[in-house]
Order: sequence, then structure tokens, then C-alpha cells
Amino acid sequence: RNFWLSLDQPMKADIEVQDLDLGIWLDLLTDGKVIASGKLSGRVPVTLNEKDAKQPVFVGDGAVLETKKPGKLQFRSAEWAGDLLEKWDSGFRTDPIKRELRQSVVEALQNFNYSSIRFDYDEKTDIMRVAVRGEGKNRQGKVVKFDPNINVKHFSSLINMAYQLNNRVNRDLDNLFGD
Repeated sequence: RNFWLSLDQPMKADIEVQDLDLGIWLDLLTDGKVIASGKLSGRVPVTLNEKDAKQPVFVGDGAVLETKKPGKLQFRSAEWAGDLLEKWDSGFRTDPIKRELRQSVVEALQNFNYSSIRFDYDEKTDIMRVAVRGEGKNRQGKVVKFDPNINVKHFSSLINMAYQLNNRVNRDLDNLFGD
């Protein structure tokens, strides 16, 4: 739901999240490169600062979102999935054994069934840890289990960039069509 606040001082709130569409969220975070099904629920402590502040939205320690039921993930681009694997773990580029596994994992990520996904935020390090448990199948039909732990660094900066972009789009639409 949309809501507006007039802030002249920071405001703290714990946002309870229920059934946030994982597909919409991952579509936004990956610029449409990942399709997903499933719902996220949990708690996100936030501080909303003045809208002109350098960081108007601040996610607090202990933010947790997780799936309650299994679902599907599909990476649209094998090349992008491979690049992402190498970013998550440089061993997929440098280790001979992991390089050999890379193609099977990339194929599995294009048709991946997860049993759980959990997002945990650590305020001190500004890292959102994403723990995924699941499996996919490669082209030969072989099941590939893949349980990555992904660290999204500079998470608060990403959130604030998205927030500021949304504000600019809303402002431009208001200017174009009126309030």
C-alpha cells in the first residue's frame, strides 16, 4: 500500500511484511533477469529520514524476510547467471573443479526449485545475506543441488538509490499529469 509521511525529523518503524511477491521484488532487484514465484514474510526495521537526506531510508539491524513454502526461480540469461556465480564465488572462475561444475549450475539456475529463501540484514557490515536452498536440472536431466549464501554488499545504498529513483519518477509523473 502507498503511504506518505511529512518528515521533519527521523521516524523509526518496524514494518511487518506478509506475502510480499518474490517475483516482483527479484524482478526489480535484477532488472528483470530473474523470474520467481513465492511469497516473502518477515520484519524490517527502518528509519525514515528527511526526504532530502543523503540516505532517506535506513534499514535497521535484524531485518529478516523468508519464504514459507517452496517455489521456482528462473534466470533468463545463462551468461548473466554465470557472471553472477563468478561474482558470488571467484572459484567458479579460478578453481578447476568449480569451473567444471559451473555449466551444470548455470543450467540448473535456469529451472530452479527452491525449498527456502531467507534474507538477513547486518547493519554493521551493510550486507544483506541471502540463503537459498534448492535444486535444478541440467540439460541431461541430472539434478544439481545448489545452496548458495549470497552477500549483497552496500545494501543501504541500493535501497536508497531505488527510493530516490522512485521519487523522481513519481515527481515527473505528477508534473506531467498533475497531482
